[in-house]
Amino acid sequence: MMDADPASLAISLLYAEVAPPDFTRAFHCVVVGMETQTVDGLRARYPSGAFTALTSQTIASAPDEIDILVLKSVWSSSDDATRAALVRIVAEKLNPTGLAVIDYATAPGTAMPAVLRRIGLDLGEKAQAAQSLFFKTNPLTTQLLDTMRGRPMGTHFHVSSFQDMARTMTDVELHYVAPAKLVDAILKVNFAREAALLLHNEPDVVLREMKKDLMLNRGYRCDIFMRQPQKLDSQKAAERIARTVFAVSLAPEKIEKLALLTAYAEIKPTDSARRVFEILGKGPASALDLAQRRIMGCEDVWKNVDAMMVLMAMDAITPQPG
Repeated sequence: MMDADPASLAISLLYAEVAPPDFTRAFHCVVVGMETQTVDGLRARYPSGAFTALTSQTIASAPDEIDILVLKSVWSSSDDATRAALVRIVAEKLNPTGLAVIDYATAPGTAMPAVLRRIGLDLGEKAQAAQSLFFKTNPLTTQLLDTMRGRPMGTHFHVSSFQDMARTMTDVELHYVAPAKLVDAILKVNFAREAALLLHNEPDVVLREMKKDLMLNRGYRCDIFMRQPQKLDSQKAAERIARTVFAVSLAPEKIEKLALLTAYAEIKPTDSARRVFEILGKGPASALDLAQRRIMGCEDVWKNVDAMMVLMAMDAITPQPG
């Protein structure tokens, strides 16, 4: 749900120093390709929001004014005509201050469709069960196998480079602003120091993102695009994150086994992150709240923020609406 949850999207935007929409006011979110129970969960969390669930076959019924459009696992599995229809919805129905959240298979990591179709679905499933490194290297493979089950071999699967997607969105006056998943935004989580230096101060957005994809052998992206992004001063963005209330979304006993496997290393919660998680287990709070309470180990608001961002990237805590 993270890549469709407004509060989580707001944190991703703030982390990129972009002003998020005001999700405390009435808004309309349209999700294409998401399970009904997931959308029901969003309705329960956001009383001020209207949520419409569609499939790639029912997109013609999309409402005329959309504040958030989420394309979940549909872009890469759709044919050219369906993708063109999705782009028309972005162009004609997304509000000027709205945002589009799109996940898609990307290069260079998505080499698996041709391979799986060549060797056959059954053999692909057997290789997965045998813990083939192919499946560990390409995280989208399991999703692809699920998509292909029950479909004729040769079903269309489209791979878009970031440059392709950025160009498609630019054609309808949308701009890339941030990854929808916070884990993709935190350089120190994803990259070794030497790799991060290659990205430092890269002014060309397309080049920077394609460098990331190359270094991570990324096969999947989930990006946020906006028509009228408003940049925030870095200090104001940080202060808004510090005031955001978080709650635990993971059973307390699981924190010790929690780890984030990245291309370069296995990241585990620091002592500071464990302490923040422990306190949040007693009730939701913001990084600023913890610092103001003078709780042992949480006196520094910015250390609390850093810990919360890593915990959120690990799906251990969730920002609360409002």
